[in-house]
Amino acid sequence: MAGFLIPPWYKSEKPGDLEINIVSIIFGCSLGATMFTAAMAVQQTYSAYRRGRHFSAYIIMCWLDWIGCNVMGTVTYCWLRGISPPSFWVFFFIIVSWSMQIQFTLQIIINRISLLLANKRNINRVKWGVALIASLINISGFCIWIPARLQISHLYEEINIVWDRTEKAIFLIVDLALNVYFIYLVRSRLIKYGLTKYNKLFYFNVAMEVISVSLDIILMGATFLPSPVVYVQFHQLVYLLKLYIEMNVASLLGHIVRDSQQQNARPSTNRFAQNDLEHSSGARMTTSISTNHITHVRLADQSDDTLYNNRPRQEDGIMKKTETTVVFNRVRIFHIDFIMTLKLYGYGPSTCTLRVRTVLEEKGLEYELITVDVFGGEHKTDEYAAKFHPFNKIPVLIDEEAGVRVFESRAIAHYLAAKYRGQGIELSPPETDLKAYAAFQQALSLESSYFDPNVSSIAVQEVFNPRKGLGPANKEIVNGNLKDLDAALIGYERILSKQKYLTGDNVTLADLFHLPYGQIAESLGFSELLPKYPAVEKWWNGLKERESWKKINVEI
Repeated sequence: MAGFLIPPWYKSEKPGDLEINIVSIIFGCSLGATMFTAAMAVQQTYSAYRRGRHFSAYIIMCWLDWIGCNVMGTVTYCWLRGISPPSFWVFFFIIVSWSMQIQFTLQIIINRISLLLANKRNINRVKWGVALIASLINISGFCIWIPARLQISHLYEEINIVWDRTEKAIFLIVDLALNVYFIYLVRSRLIKYGLTKYNKLFYFNVAMEVISVSLDIILMGATFLPSPVVYVQFHQLVYLLKLYIEMNVASLLGHIVRDSQQQNARPSTNRFAQNDLEHSSGARMTTSISTNHITHVRLADQSDDTLYNNRPRQEDGIMKKTETTVVFNRVRIFHIDFIMTLKLYGYGPSTCTLRVRTVLEEKGLEYELITVDVFGGEHKTDEYAAKFHPFNKIPVLIDEEAGVRVFESRAIAHYLAAKYRGQGIELSPPETDLKAYAAFQQALSLESSYFDPNVSSIAVQEVFNPRKGLGPANKEIVNGNLKDLDAALIGYERILSKQKYLTGDNVTLADLFHLPYGQIAESLGFSELLPKYPAVEKWWNGLKERESWKKINVEI
């Protein structure tokens, strides 16, 4: 009985006895690969669940890849052995499972690359670019392979022969490119800066890539067998082995991080030891896997969780409450913490902390936000003053790479703009450009002289004092501030009616500094002044729509 959509002229493609033996051998090997791949996936999944009671994208992709491999392998074996008659649904499930293999295998590799690729924009470009290529391959499979297997026409069968080999060549190139890129990043961002412990990872990846490419070549070679369908059975084994390779790379990276964490548990001896800073010859030599910051990617490892849970506390540190807000508090790879180069001590919703976080986002920097319990008075201790801010304020930036501590939000912003010049948005001109630098300083002075004193005073009167139990707002002071702010906006209008930003056509720190207190003052009278000044209103609305601000802005 013909299956669904099988035409009357359909000719059986069941392989001969020799090829059936090949199919059975490959399927048997695939079952073995299924077992040991599942065993490692279970270990990593259980480890991830014990740590966080939830599963990362890495874990989910591994299981979906595993499911795709085994569904395709089982359905293909039943079809080739004649257990399941050919039909549209058999071919459809084969293509769907194959599509899962293609997508998740490549995305697992990209997940690994994300550990070393600091720029989020570049990560997304790689991720979506590869997803697009894989999707086009998948779509072509639905449009070519299924009609060819249904024997809709001889032309489809001829096209499919060429297409099968072409798509496998494309996958090989993409797979090779991604792995070579990862190897390059390990060499250029880790080993180059003296992190020789990653040599093992480098050489292991080189060896695994040779094996991975060999598997792709074997799969491509199977398309040249006399039977036009036997090669389909090879997919299960090839992609299971690729998945096993990826999980082993993840496991190795986890062990390297664990060993590194054990070595770095010893107290630092440099001049900023009390702030947990370590550096050597200008390059950070601790567990950071980037010269300045890394991206949050969670993997899994079957290693013992007790290393993380029982890691010694810093004896000379202050007691603090640490939490993750919009940004990443700690980058956890397997069950080990990667400590970021940039640590920002502050309170997420505070105006001064928001000022620094806006700059960090504009520059595309990853950082660790360590929450200081300002409500509990943590920043009021002598120990805090000695280690962080002599005036007992927040925020404070610790740059572990440079061994630098910077306090005061505006000073931190200028430091970040100067150090990371050439990365992200340029937020300050170089001093060598005297005209631009003068305009920049002029704009900074406008903000600190005419805008900030008024809006910050309004915020203190209307928001902060009542929260501290200091009584209701003094309306006389608030009205005076609004009057002065109204007068200041006349000057702002004169400037902004001629240019987009305070210094010209490009946004700078001087513009961004207006945001934290300005957003509080909006509902306290500032927004009622804006319609009188269309250029100022347009400028202000544009600032609020910046992605950096929308990402970190919270209700104060």
